[in-house]
Amino acid sequence: MHLAILTKASMLPITKTKYPINRQQLLLEANQSRVNNKPFMIDVKGAQVEWVAGWNISRTSSDCIYALMESIGVEKIAKPRFYYMKPYVALPLHVDVNTQCSFNFVLSDNPAPIQIEGVDYFYAQALLNTRRQHRVINASEERVMLKLSILDHSYEKVLQMIPEEFKDEQNNN
Repeated sequence: MHLAILTKASMLPITKTKYPINRQQLLLEANQSRVNNKPFMIDVKGAQVEWVAGWNISRTSSDCIYALMESIGVEKIAKPRFYYMKPYVALPLHVDVNTQCSFNFVLSDNPAPIQIEGVDYFYAQALLNTRRQHRVINASEERVMLKLSILDHSYEKVLQMIPEEFKDEQNNN
């Protein structure tokens, strides 16, 4: 694995952000939303099949999440979901289906990095180009994440929407 050494955010498939979030409130909501979590399913020849055991999803909505989406400017274009990845689960390389990009907010402590096209990126929150091949190989702790999936706007278009003060200056590893 290689670490990213590029410094121009426009060249990277990920842009780290620093939106003010209430992490404790989002963790509380993620824990409350667990009652609705289900295995992440994919369509295989017309049948719904669990893609990776130990990777679950919960669709969610709350005033806190809506306020976050509104502050980012994606309240009309994003679909919020919590993802729960059990320890030692490995997502295979993939490109998201129907999602152009997403704002990811990793809520757990010491999360494993995301690997995009062979490069590891550590982040707490970021805009991710989900049209690029990526995967996560989780470590010994559960990984909990709020994902704001954006279906109809490209990574480049959404990147232009982020005010400079919310782009993390440490946009490389």
